[in-house]
Amino acid sequence: MKNSVSKLSVSLVLGLVTLTGVGIAPTAQAASSETAGQDSTTDSNVSHQIASKNMDQVEKVWTDAAIKHALAHPLDAEADSSSVAGSSREAQQPSSGALQQGQRGVLSNPVAPVPDGPTARSLNPTNPGKTFGRLLFFGPGGTYSCSASLVNSSSKNLLLTAAHCLKPGKNGDWYTDFVYYSEWKKGQAPIGHIWPGYTAHVKDSWLDVDVKEDSATHTASIPQQAIRYDYGFVVIAAPGLNLRPVNTLGGNGMSYNEPYDFNATILGYPATASDEAANNPFVCKTKTNAYVLAPLYNTVEAPNCDGQSADGMSGGPWLTDPDSGMKGWAHSVTSGSGNGSKKNSLLGPYFDDNTKELFNYANDKGKDPVK
Repeated sequence: MKNSVSKLSVSLVLGLVTLTGVGIAPTAQAASSETAGQDSTTDSNVSHQIASKNMDQVEKVWTDAAIKHALAHPLDAEADSSSVAGSSREAQQPSSGALQQGQRGVLSNPVAPVPDGPTARSLNPTNPGKTFGRLLFFGPGGTYSCSASLVNSSSKNLLLTAAHCLKPGKNGDWYTDFVYYSEWKKGQAPIGHIWPGYTAHVKDSWLDVDVKEDSATHTASIPQQAIRYDYGFVVIAAPGLNLRPVNTLGGNGMSYNEPYDFNATILGYPATASDEAANNPFVCKTKTNAYVLAPLYNTVEAPNCDGQSADGMSGGPWLTDPDSGMKGWAHSVTSGSGNGSKKNSLLGPYFDDNTKELFNYANDKGKDPVK
């Protein structure tokens, strides 16, 4: 197992603000921050508190117009290899067996909705246990969306997505007004299918990444050596309803330090302005492999998943052994598409010991999300 110094985990408590138009960014609220203690081997964890919110506030902000704008404007990403020498990009790819790092481990196992109490079966009998959906948020110029999935943990409140769906590296503020929709129907925000975000968690290394955003195409350009950090968690909950999303809808499992090559079912939601297509996911089944220079970049490649037609996949889970309800073990998430000869591939971070640390940290924060 690697004996490296642990990376810093960063927590952002997300708030709700008032909006006067879909194209107008929310107004920032007063915030406070605190830094936890640190020792000689572990960097500190930083919490940034903005505000609390309730379901009434969420529904006022996330109108049908705001939601539809977000669905039609996914935040996508692609790898940028311009900072890497040409000879390195063409380096021979080692065998995946030599790339496995550390001791393999399971963070959690997939779980179905809890049979007792208010669950997805009573809230929506036609679609129980849906563990993946869309993460909606406000950014510069309006509302946007990414894909995301629920993961099982002791807190039952964790949502897995891409880090660039939470903050654009070092080049911008955190996005705001996060809400997770497992399903959306025009004019409705069904209980158990809309979940406000309270804290977001990424590795500190992500905050140093030079992410370049193209406002015209809503595409983030991520240095390919930084894809390894492009994952994060959001703690979500339904205040006042005594509901926890994984108990209500079920959740995927997670594992880390797995081989780079595995049979993946990759899920996500493409851009759409159609009410009918709003809940239709993109599914790609493929055999993954280590990306070029994977020992340095800790990046997994999913070939034959057309990045051109997969807009909106960012943050979607890469699952192994999914059941009929698409619950499996998450081994990665979609960061973005490759470039050049890899344009038809999707790329994702390799889940390693740093992922384990962030999962445990976010899970601890998720045990009491609403204070």
